[in-house]
Amino acid sequence: VGGEINLAHLDWNESLPAKNDTFFAWFFRGKVPDEVSALLSVHGGKYPTPDSVRRSLVTKSRADIVLMEPNWAIFLCKKEGLDLSEILSKNSERIATFAGRYINRSSEGDELEFYQACQKAFIQWLIECKEKQYLKPLYDHLKRTNTGQSKKLVQSGELARQLTTVTLYSALQESELDDALIPYQNDIYEAMKEGGKASQLLKLFEIHRALMSLLLRTAHGIIDLYLARLKLGPSNLNFETRAQWMREFATILTSQRKESGFSTYFELKLLARQLELIIKNNVPDIFEKSPNEFLTYLSHSLTPVSPVIGASGSTSGQRSSQARKFRMPGYPLALVSTDVFQEGEDLHTFCDSVVHYGLSSLPIDLEQKAGRVDRVSSKVERRLLALAQPPKDEDFIQVKFPYVKESIEMLQIRQICKNYNQFIKSLDDVVPQKGSGKDIIDVNIELASREDIPEQIRDRLVTPFTPDLVETSNIETIKEVEKIEENRKLHVKHVCELLNQELGEDIPHERYYSGDGFKILDQDLTVKLISARASGELLLSLKRPSSPSIELIDNRIELKKLMKKFSWQTFHRTFAIKSSDRKTGYELYFDTEMFVGDKHTSQPAEIKRFFERMELSHDPESYEKQVPGNIEKHLSLIDEKTKIPFDRFAATKLKVFSQQGVTTLKFIFRGSQHIERTQRVEIYVCDDRCIFTSKATSEGFCEKLAVHKIIEYTWIRNRQIDLVEFLMLPNWSIVGRVVHPIEDMQWEEFIFCAYTLAVETDRLEYLLNEDDQF
Repeated sequence: VGGEINLAHLDWNESLPAKNDTFFAWFFRGKVPDEVSALLSVHGGKYPTPDSVRRSLVTKSRADIVLMEPNWAIFLCKKEGLDLSEILSKNSERIATFAGRYINRSSEGDELEFYQACQKAFIQWLIECKEKQYLKPLYDHLKRTNTGQSKKLVQSGELARQLTTVTLYSALQESELDDALIPYQNDIYEAMKEGGKASQLLKLFEIHRALMSLLLRTAHGIIDLYLARLKLGPSNLNFETRAQWMREFATILTSQRKESGFSTYFELKLLARQLELIIKNNVPDIFEKSPNEFLTYLSHSLTPVSPVIGASGSTSGQRSSQARKFRMPGYPLALVSTDVFQEGEDLHTFCDSVVHYGLSSLPIDLEQKAGRVDRVSSKVERRLLALAQPPKDEDFIQVKFPYVKESIEMLQIRQICKNYNQFIKSLDDVVPQKGSGKDIIDVNIELASREDIPEQIRDRLVTPFTPDLVETSNIETIKEVEKIEENRKLHVKHVCELLNQELGEDIPHERYYSGDGFKILDQDLTVKLISARASGELLLSLKRPSSPSIELIDNRIELKKLMKKFSWQTFHRTFAIKSSDRKTGYELYFDTEMFVGDKHTSQPAEIKRFFERMELSHDPESYEKQVPGNIEKHLSLIDEKTKIPFDRFAATKLKVFSQQGVTTLKFIFRGSQHIERTQRVEIYVCDDRCIFTSKATSEGFCEKLAVHKIIEYTWIRNRQIDLVEFLMLPNWSIVGRVVHPIEDMQWEEFIFCAYTLAVETDRLEYLLNEDDQF
C-alpha cells in the first residue's frame, strides 16, 4: 500500500500476525519479499508462500487439491443419519472394488481422480446396497465410465482416508455456514429426495464450486486461507492438519459473518446468492462446457484478478475482460476509466456508484456514464425491490461530482447541474425554458455570481405527450406468440411420440426437452430436443462419448487417420474438448442432429435412420451424383424469387446449377455496403441419405497448419454450431457436411440443411481469411 512492507506491524507473539493492509500488500505479487521470508524462517522454519498455497489447491499431484471438493460421503451420511466409520469398517473392501473401476492406471498420482473415484464408489454402494435409488441422478452426474472391471486396486485404508477427508464443504457444514455459502448441495439433496429435477441444480452446483475455488485462490479469499495455513506452522501438511486448516478457515469466515463491509465471507455470500446473475452477465457460455473445462474457461474469462488491474481501452476485448472482472463480487472493487466505458458495457451487478472526475457539459454524456449501473437486475434495483419501506436517498444510485471549493471546478459543476436540470425539464415540459445549456463558461461572469449549485430535480417525470397506442397490435402480437408456442408444443409432442415408438418406452416428454435429456444408459447415449442456436428451430440431438474417451494427437499424420476413421467415413458428427490433463489430449464425442417438426415434416422412418447414423460407416468415394425425384422436386422450386424462411433479413439469393454432374446450390449473401459473398453447396446421395457438402478451404490448406489449429477449426468448432460437421479430407482441405434421410424429406428440411451449411461454411471461410491463413 505504501510501497514497502512495514515489518513493525507484524506481531509474532500472537498466533497470527496483526491483520493490516501493509502486511498484505505483497500477497498478489506471487513472491514473498526477502525480509518477510527471513522473518518467517526465524519464527519456526520455512513457511509456505501465498503463491505456493494457491498452486497446491489446483495441482492434481498434491493432496491439497481435494480440499476444494465436496465430500459427498460425509454429507450424505449426515443427511441420512448413517455412521460413516461403521460403514467403512464393514464394507470398505466392496466399496474399494467399486472405486477401482473409476481409476485409470495411466493417471497414477492424480489425487483428484483418486478422491473422486472413492466418492463415486460410495454413492454407488448406497444405491446398490442401501437401496438409495433417489441418488441415481447424482451418481450419473459424477460418473464417467464404468467398465465393470477393476482398473486399479484400492486399499481399504486409503479408501477410508479419502472418504473421511475434511474438505472446505465439510468444514462449512460443521460451522453451519452451508446455507449461506454453499446452498446448492442441500438443494440437490432435497430435490432428489422428493423426486424432483436435480440436473439443473447439479450443473449450478458444479459451476458454483468452480467459481468459489477460483475466487478463493485469486481474490480476497487467499488472504484468509493463507492466515489459516500459517497457524499450522512451517511443516508440510498431513491428513489431520489439512482438516485443521479447513476448520481454521471456517472459523475466520464465522467471525466475519457478524462484520459489515468487504470480507471473504461477504464475497462468497454474494457469489452464492447471485450465482445465476453472475453467470448470465459474465460467463454465459459455461453451461455448454463440461466440468473438466470449467477451471480453464473461468481462468481465461476472469483472471488475472488482483486488487489493482491496469488496462487500456484500445481494444474492445480487453475492455470487456476488465468489465467481467468488475462484475464479480470481489476484486477489483473500483474501476477508474476514461470515456471508453461510457457505453457498450454493463457494470451494474455489484456497483451502485458513479463518480464523475472527468466533467462533460452534455447531460446525455453524464446519463450514458450513470447508465452503466442503471440497468435491469442491477444492485440498486435488487435493493429497492427488497425494501419494505419507502426508499431513502442512499438507497438510489449515487452519482457524485467531486470538486475543490472556490475553484474553477466549482463553476463547472454549477453550470453542469444547471444544464442537467434544464435537460430534465425538457423531457416533461414543452413550454420553452428560460436560458439554455452552456458549453463554454465566461469565468468573469461566473466568478461574480454568488449562486449556489442547484439542487437535483426529484419530481417524477410526466410526459406531455399522449402516446398513440394501437391496442389491437399488442393483442395480435400476443396471439401470434401464443400460436407459435402452441405449435412448438405440438411439434415436441409429435417428435416425442416418434421417439417413444422407436425406443419402445413411454418416456415423459419433458425428459427429452429439459436438463440433460433422456439417457439410454446401456448404450451410453443421450437423446435430447434442443433449439438451434441461430434460428431457434427444433432439433433432435443424439450424443455419446468415444471409447477410449481421450485421444492423444500430436502430429498431422495421426490426426489424418483419426479424421478419416471418426469423420470422413461416418454419418455422425465428431466434436472434441481439449483435455485439461494432457497437453495433446482431446476428449472425443460423437453426435448427430436433425431438423424435426410436425407430422408432415418428421416421419418414423427418419427417426429410425437418425439412430442408425451413430453406427453406420460408409465410403465417400461411393457418393452418387444423381439425386432422387423428391429432391429434384425441391430443386425445381428454386428461382430468383425463392424465399428462405430461416433468413431473417430476406437478403439471401439462391441459384441451382450442375457442375461436372454434381447438383450445386449457390447462396449469395448480401452484407453491409452491398458487399456480396457466395457459398456453394454440393448435393450427393449415399445409403438413402442426402449428403450436403461445402468447401471451406482449398486442397493442401491444412498441411501448413499446426495440429491444434486443425482441430480448432474442425472438431472443436463442431461443438459450437448446429447440424454442420467440419472435417479434414484426405487432400488436407476442410469441408462442411450435413446429412439427412432422403425418404419423406420435406422442403423445410431440405432448405434448412443447405442454408445452415452455407452460412456456417461462409463464416469459417471468413474467419480463416481474417486470420491471414487462407
